[in-house]
Amino acid sequence: MIYYRVSGAILAGGKSSRLGRPKQFLEIEGKRLIDRQVELFMSMFRETIVVCKSVSPFLDQPCTIVKDIIGHSSPLAGIYTGLKSCRGSGIFVAACDMPYLKKELIEQILVYSEDYDVVVPQLSTGFEPLHAFYSKNCLSWIEKLFEEQSFRIYDLYKKIRAKHIVEEDLLKIDPTLNSFTNINTEEDLNKLKS
Repeated sequence: MIYYRVSGAILAGGKSSRLGRPKQFLEIEGKRLIDRQVELFMSMFRETIVVCKSVSPFLDQPCTIVKDIIGHSSPLAGIYTGLKSCRGSGIFVAACDMPYLKKELIEQILVYSEDYDVVVPQLSTGFEPLHAFYSKNCLSWIEKLFEEQSFRIYDLYKKIRAKHIVEEDLLKIDPTLNSFTNINTEEDLNKLKS
């Protein structure tokens, strides 16, 4: 199923300070992370966007590449850029370092996208804000947060209509919760490869 109303946005502008090299170009099971995600998103969305700090490393991608317009390392700045750049009424956002995104789980999140401004998974360990839906209604609220020098995604959740999908419901679709696996350190990478 192709989602025409919502765009897909991959956030690839992080510093990767703990890993020490760009995550999006790491290979997992013979394929770069960025290629895995772009391929999945292009099968799901009419428009796929990669949000990054520098456009040139991504010019080989068959989708829209946009430079972060805020210039702040916060993921909220990347979400803002994705929302400002998309043609859809909102975006499903994923961090570029999540190799095992599950189409069925993304689809479950999007079921609620017409009724809420944010749809975010909530694990026992907390929210997963970089595996979530954000509507364009969030833009004005994000701008107000930026004016207050606040770059915390959780501050946005207090201001808009947010749907939290609890872990019990997530487990029905992804019993291992592998969708939320990400790579922050060399140890994380080695665990995935083994």
